[in-house]
Amino acid sequence: MKPRRRLAAVVLIAVTAFCLGFAALVVFRVHRALRQTSAAIDAEENFAVDVRSLNLSSASRFDWIAAPAVFSSGATYQGKLYLCGPSGLYEYSNSGDLLHVYRVGQQLPIAPLTALAVGTLSDGSHPELLIASSGAGALAFDFAVSCAYCLRHPVKWKRSLSPADAKKLAKSEEIQRLALDRQHGWSAIPSNRYTSIKSSNGVVLIGEGAGHGLGLCQYGSAGMAAEGAGFAAILRHYYPETELAPIPESLNTKP
Repeated sequence: MKPRRRLAAVVLIAVTAFCLGFAALVVFRVHRALRQTSAAIDAEENFAVDVRSLNLSSASRFDWIAAPAVFSSGATYQGKLYLCGPSGLYEYSNSGDLLHVYRVGQQLPIAPLTALAVGTLSDGSHPELLIASSGAGALAFDFAVSCAYCLRHPVKWKRSLSPADAKKLAKSEEIQRLALDRQHGWSAIPSNRYTSIKSSNGVVLIGEGAGHGLGLCQYGSAGMAAEGAGFAAILRHYYPETELAPIPESLNTKP
């Protein structure tokens, strides 16, 4: 009986070891499959990008030949209509007037523009006009000039909105912000640079700066003047595509 018991014990130990080994192998393969799946999902959702700044002022010495206005996508941003196509980005006023053309190969990279959208990037604080191109990646336009003074002296603010006002603000950026400012006072929502947090009473906005973030900054221009900058340098900084020139005699009418 003892040899049979020993044989049974050996067989039992061998079967147990095999089961444990097989279970460990299954667990290992499952964990490896989960890691590979997780890595594949992360690779689809996250990808490395190279962030570069674009200079919208053209330094081209060639005359530009206009291309047909063929549009592939459009979006409204800060109360204006933007259309894009192979030739560039077209900016229209709310009345339909053409305000500006950002040309591919001149102010924009040499790549056709394919799609437009408005959104806030992960490292941004306010909505931007996002432009997809065929060959040059994605472009983010906020049409704002960096203000060194405001970066050194940021104005922080915090506001609470009712659910009704928060719903209105979610429909648009600048238009609804100005409408709420007219209703509640011009300091109700000082600027477009903010993040929103839901609260029990509505929405809390935490932001910085004042104004719409476009054009000339009063604080920044005063700071540049205090540091010795002249009016021409200040205008070139805040309006980089503007050229200063004397008024022609034909327009210089005297009273």
